[in-house]
Parts: sequence; C-alpha cells; structure tokens
Amino acid sequence: MNQTMIYDYLGFDTDPMYKKLKQLKKGQQISLGSLTVLFNNSGLYEVITEDLHDGFINIKECYKFLLDVAGDKQC
Repeated sequence: MNQTMIYDYLGFDTDPMYKKLKQLKKGQQISLGSLTVLFNNSGLYEVITEDLHDGFINIKECYKFLLDVAGDKQC
C-alpha cells in the first residue's frame, strides 16, 4: 500500500525538496541530510551517499527515488 503525501494533491512544484532539485544548474550539487544530489554536466541527476551512487535521467525519477529513501528512513 502506497502512502499518499500532501504534495500528491498540491503538486510537486510546492514541495521544498522538488524546488531545490529544480533550482540546480549543471555542475551544481545540494546536500539533503546524508545524501548529496548532483546535477552533472551531462544533465543527469546523481544521488550519492557512502554506500550508493545512482543516476537518474530526469528530475521526476530522482525525486521519486528521494521520496522512497526518505520514506524508508521514517519507518
């Protein structure tokens, strides 16, 4: 069963995490807790931790992944 978030109703553009991702320019990175998100020069989003280095072709896939990671940490 999937948990519904308020941003499912309000739209992702109102989520502060999504806004931070959207503001990234090529070559920039942000820290979200223990995660680093890099928008690389090829236009891919990379999520980096000590144990993980995953790439995503677009912002929505990266955002969905970050939501999954955040959900796992809350349980």
